[in-house]
Amino acid sequence: MIALTLALSVVNATGAVADDGIITDQPFADFYGLKNAHAKGMDGAGVTIAMLDGWVDTSVPELAGASIESVEKCPIQKGLDDTSHATAVASILLSKDYGWAPKATLLSYPIADTETKSDTCRWEIWDAIHDALSKDVDIITIQISSDEGAGFSDRLAVLRAARMNVPVVWSSGNTGTETETSGMETNGAIAVGSHTLDGTPSEWATYGRGLTLTALGEEITLRVPDDSGALTRITSHQRGTSVSAPMVAGALALGMQKWPKATGNQLTRALLETTIPCEAKYHWSDKCGYGAMNVGVFAQHPDPTTLEDTNPLLDKQRFNVDHDRKILRDYDDGVWRYEDLFYDTSYTYRGSDIPQKGERVKRVGQFGSSPRYMKRVHQAEQADGLIST
Repeated sequence: MIALTLALSVVNATGAVADDGIITDQPFADFYGLKNAHAKGMDGAGVTIAMLDGWVDTSVPELAGASIESVEKCPIQKGLDDTSHATAVASILLSKDYGWAPKATLLSYPIADTETKSDTCRWEIWDAIHDALSKDVDIITIQISSDEGAGFSDRLAVLRAARMNVPVVWSSGNTGTETETSGMETNGAIAVGSHTLDGTPSEWATYGRGLTLTALGEEITLRVPDDSGALTRITSHQRGTSVSAPMVAGALALGMQKWPKATGNQLTRALLETTIPCEAKYHWSDKCGYGAMNVGVFAQHPDPTTLEDTNPLLDKQRFNVDHDRKILRDYDDGVWRYEDLFYDTSYTYRGSDIPQKGERVKRVGQFGSSPRYMKRVHQAEQADGLIST
């Protein structure tokens, strides 16, 4: 199991003052011109976003009226920091006062760390991605990162999302070092770093190979627990790539509303085409990827539907490309391990590993029917002269 961390730094939170009010504004709303977009009817209506994070406290006033469904598969203890973190991210997306897409629908997928995880029920990042894809979500945003990279199961889930035209936005982390974290290492994922209000890459943000772009990741106001555990305390000047990732997901949500015929892959390409490179000499750099997200220019794109309809990030980590192709071949042939695909309702296991337990696999498995086996039988029969070539 890879150690996971939430990619938002809450600094000086212990000095926050109890406040029963409501957070009504954020610097990013003015920075990206969200009020103007909302006034024109661009509010994310009709878009469904899956959020992999902690638990969302839907009782906070910033989320009043928001459409949020919590998808919880395992009995996991809720951590207060996880709740504060996820509630802040959900508010960035859905707050009626400053959220990117207040009319969007959010499927909240709480992912536990090792200390709150159940010993009897498995619920990992790839499980949540497959479940979200099976529910036909439009965008997936992940604010959980690991500096140990991504496993094969996570990579398969993101590759499946790329095939289904569902952008997977993944925060890069807050190490302040050159590190290939989960989203950076995963081909197909939009790995998001952070920049300041003046567009400078944040010194504390993770950078390096696999980084896709940056978005504002500083000066966020959020709620933290009081002595009773309720999110009544408000603290400002917080930061993290967990702030940056939902900015990108929010921009894509508005893009999907504006260009309903454009695919997720085409909108991703449009977003990358319109960034502001942080080094004029190069289009890509290890500090900001393809550049800082430029929503104003993105919104003026002439027509994303004219762009190539493939995920532009499938070879950002070229040393993984060959193995990613093998992963997809195993998936297509139905021989990828079935225990990783409990929540992929489109998958039929066709391998020869008949489980002793697992009723779901027994119901949907068509054991030994993989086209890979059929090809081998055909080749063997040809070799024996039983059939003509």
